[in-house]
Amino acid sequence: MGCVIIFVITIFKLFMNLSTLATIRAGYTFKHGIRPSSHPTHSVVQLRDVDKESDFLPINWDSLCRTELSPRYRDSTLIDGDVIIVAKGQVKKAFCLKHVPFPTVVNQHFFVLKVKDSNVLQAEFLTNYLNSRTAQDWLNNNSNGNYQSIVSKKILSGVPLPDIPIHQQKMITASITKAKYEIDLHKRFIRDYEQKVESLF
Repeated sequence: MGCVIIFVITIFKLFMNLSTLATIRAGYTFKHGIRPSSHPTHSVVQLRDVDKESDFLPINWDSLCRTELSPRYRDSTLIDGDVIIVAKGQVKKAFCLKHVPFPTVVNQHFFVLKVKDSNVLQAEFLTNYLNSRTAQDWLNNNSNGNYQSIVSKKILSGVPLPDIPIHQQKMITASITKAKYEIDLHKRFIRDYEQKVESLF
């Protein structure tokens, strides 16, 4: 997968900053913590709710904390096609949202990216690129924090994206998705065999 991205970057020398192609906003800041409500309006995605190892079921939607948000903040609600990215930690995993089941926001440990023109940049391609070794190395090399790597909005805005035609972005995305399914399948086979080995004892 990383080879695909590197190959593309080798061919296309032109780059554009992320902020040119997508809007970037920080997650919702809960100054007094997330207060559960008997009349919730939104669910909240926190770091504990995402599985950085999973590309197909990364968010445990059913376990999200539910709270009540003031109407003036409800423009923070996630929609299908949004890309969220973890702002802290060694792995700043990005996720493309396709089926948000109920009104949801992310907390301050995430950024929300919205592609400005889907005819220029595919959200899925953006997600795969941000998760590539090339982009992750760039983010970590430019992030702040002595003990834990933290990326700022300013740094994220400057991520260089390769200028690739949309039809080629879709081809790359399809290839990566197929490869991820095969990897996931092999991992499940390995887990099944490990369980069989353990059952012998």
